[in-house]
Amino acid sequence: MNRYTVLRTLAKVKRAFVEKTMPRWLVFIADVIIIIGAVYLAFLFRFNFQIPENYKSLLLFSEIIFLLVRSVFFAVFKVYSHIIRYTSLHDIRRILVTISLGTATVLVLSFISRFTKAYPTVPFSVIAIEFFVSLYFLSNIRIFAKYIYLLLFNYELTSKKTLIFGTRELAVLAKESLELNPSRKYKVVAFFDSTPIRKKNKLMGLTIYKIKELNYLIERHDITHVVFAKRDTTEKEKEYIAGICMQHDIQMLTIPDSWLEGNMNTNDLKELNVEDVLNRKPINLNKEHIEKALMGKTILITGAAGSIGSEIVRQVVNYNPMRVILIDQAESPLYDIELEILERYGFKNYDTILADITNKDRLDKIFELTQPDIVYHAAAYKHVPMMEKNPSEAVKNNVIGSRILADLADKHKVKKFVMISTDKAVNPTGIMGATKRAHGRNVHPVVE
Repeated sequence: MNRYTVLRTLAKVKRAFVEKTMPRWLVFIADVIIIIGAVYLAFLFRFNFQIPENYKSLLLFSEIIFLLVRSVFFAVFKVYSHIIRYTSLHDIRRILVTISLGTATVLVLSFISRFTKAYPTVPFSVIAIEFFVSLYFLSNIRIFAKYIYLLLFNYELTSKKTLIFGTRELAVLAKESLELNPSRKYKVVAFFDSTPIRKKNKLMGLTIYKIKELNYLIERHDITHVVFAKRDTTEKEKEYIAGICMQHDIQMLTIPDSWLEGNMNTNDLKELNVEDVLNRKPINLNKEHIEKALMGKTILITGAAGSIGSEIVRQVVNYNPMRVILIDQAESPLYDIELEILERYGFKNYDTILADITNKDRLDKIFELTQPDIVYHAAAYKHVPMMEKNPSEAVKNNVIGSRILADLADKHKVKKFVMISTDKAVNPTGIMGATKRAHGRNVHPVVE
């Protein structure tokens, strides 16, 4: 069997697991078989693995009674309806309630038979043993199937490294749901919480960290998402987490109340804005004033392919500027934003220029040719761990590059120079923050 055949076979198996779910009737039949086996094991345990001949008819009668009672409660509580690979604590609780009520019913029937002698009596010891055996196998078969699925298909979930805030049931549900959805490709790295935590405590195999270690976790693991999975989060905690997430350009998510009811779907995850986290009213921009300021102007944007710069581009093209100059040194992302404003916004009055902001001669020529009215400077290194390893490049780009741009804006009589920086307002604790703060203090502003 060649490599191509193996990969094709694995792909088919994966589609069968990921895109399809086990039919309900098949799950129901599997549960019924477990009950049959549990009753038989209960009799074996009761009689030390040697069932007397005169009890074999009672075994058959007990099998029928348990099958009828269990089947009715399985149908009422629909324990077979949930997707096995998404088994959660909610599903285990449902099984516990179903088995308990079924056992109670068989007990009542046994009490009645003792007094009426209308039908054989199922021994109380068999009822008790069957309860534990059924509960064990019905629960663990589902858990085993779920983790087999995880073992086979969870290897791809490495692209979106995620932290979960909280350590209670909601946090456990969040981890399970996030990592069970291969289409979203989340990888939960750790939990963190504000409650007192013993050193090296673990939850679901992952270390629990203190909330004060959030900055360290983000820098160490290159985190992209933080999920709020704690209902009693204080305003102070929200502000602290939101501040760090903004500083590192981390996306914040919250999970819906429906997850507590067992409806775990990652499509229901809600992206949080700063306003949502801090409970503050958003600032309403004066769009007429902005349009008046930008319409008919030549606007130069540095770092135009980055996360912040590209968003500035998207906003600016909506206000009818005469021309937009996009500058970045990352060629592929620059091409992507060029296609986006052309295809999505239908904006054609632009120039994409590949350039390094520390190359003064190159920038001088660009300013001379384009004669921009407004400059939005968003070009900066923001990757904290990388800047710690390469401090000279951080200083060169974030400090010297910003100074060069400001000097050239002054030289070419730019009417307005806007420097974008989300870091200079905080006390820096590392190289990246220090360079952002430095360029905020040292470049001289160019205003109208």
